[in-house]
Amino acid sequence: MSKVKVVLVDDHKLFRDGLQALLNDSEQIEVVDAFASAEELLQNIKSLNTDIILTDISMKNKSGIE
Repeated sequence: MSKVKVVLVDDHKLFRDGLQALLNDSEQIEVVDAFASAEELLQNIKSLNTDIILTDISMKNKSGIE
């Protein structure tokens, strides 16, 4: 079975790093990248090979909902 590929987007580094460490412990999930802002995600989105993008909904400048 292939792993679910996840990208994380959160402006809080401590939370982003902790969530990445937690998800990396799973044999079914692979965190392929992590970004500090929606802008960073949008700059790289075409090159990402991902199944799921987890975003913070209350980030500065552009929210995860946008």
